[in-house]
Amino acid sequence: MKVAFTICSNNYLAQAKTLGDSLKNTNPDYTFVIGLVDVFSDKIDYSFFQPYEIVPIDKIGIPDFEEMVDKYDITELNTAVKPYLFNFLFKRNEKVDTVLYFDPDIYIYKSLDFLESCLAENNIVVTPHFMTPIYDNFRLGEPDILNAGLYNLGFLGVTRSAESQKFLEWWMIKLKDQCLIDLAKGLFVDQLWINFVPLYFEKVFILRHLGYNIAYWNLHERTLAEKEGAYFVNAEYPLVFFHFSGFNFKQPQKITKHQNRYTFQQRPDLVPVFEHYHQIVVSNNFKEFSTVPCYYIKPKNVSKGPEQGYSYRDYLYLIRQKMKKDLLSKRK
Repeated sequence: MKVAFTICSNNYLAQAKTLGDSLKNTNPDYTFVIGLVDVFSDKIDYSFFQPYEIVPIDKIGIPDFEEMVDKYDITELNTAVKPYLFNFLFKRNEKVDTVLYFDPDIYIYKSLDFLESCLAENNIVVTPHFMTPIYDNFRLGEPDILNAGLYNLGFLGVTRSAESQKFLEWWMIKLKDQCLIDLAKGLFVDQLWINFVPLYFEKVFILRHLGYNIAYWNLHERTLAEKEGAYFVNAEYPLVFFHFSGFNFKQPQKITKHQNRYTFQQRPDLVPVFEHYHQIVVSNNFKEFSTVPCYYIKPKNVSKGPEQGYSYRDYLYLIRQKMKKDLLSKRK
């Protein structure tokens, strides 16, 4: 049995639905699960997502989950729960032999058969951000990847094995309290930890197929072209999935907010996939879902302490900002 899952809060459910539909259309033998880092909202009719299962993150038995909620901001929390969901999906059903993770802003265009052949002989499959050098000074560059991690955790494939379980147990320990965005301390959420995985664990496969996980960070080495109703990368590799990371639906004229290397004018090959993705996500009630506040985002009110319901980390940050502001006002 093969399972694919994503993780998001209520405001990303349109993207999650789009991902699930693209998976169902191209790989109907997968079961799709949405890990919800949120609580069910009375503003949403969740029957819209059938036949996909939605699992609230507080229902999968993460030890000391409330401590993680207090420690992490919403980005950190969404990434910290990833190995716990892998573990949950394997353990609740012994028939599950393959679990794939996809970020919600991914769209799948083709069968995952090549990936499955890689997983048949390996325990873990990762995709590198890119595989060819960058010589310009635009963003995203090689120093950014050295900070963020060699492999992009918008995708991860794991098969059932004793070695895979060792990996998940190690990763859960690390992300319990070290899933932080703190580059000065060598931490970047769940992703930077994966640099160690090919060293620590056996049968870890680095997927170099250029049609997997194409995104803004590897556009310097990949171009798209359509042929007979299908997309190909560099005129050779079938496009399997595209990662629309950082795409802003309020600014659809930009590829992403995270890079300045290319525009759509410079890369007209990208326009058709972005226009299609924009259209289908909007049709999946993007406007409705994107405005639903996340339960785990704490109110940033410096006049209240952590006991009022937001993270201690955020509280300390706001106190520091207030102290700086007060100090500056006294100097004037």
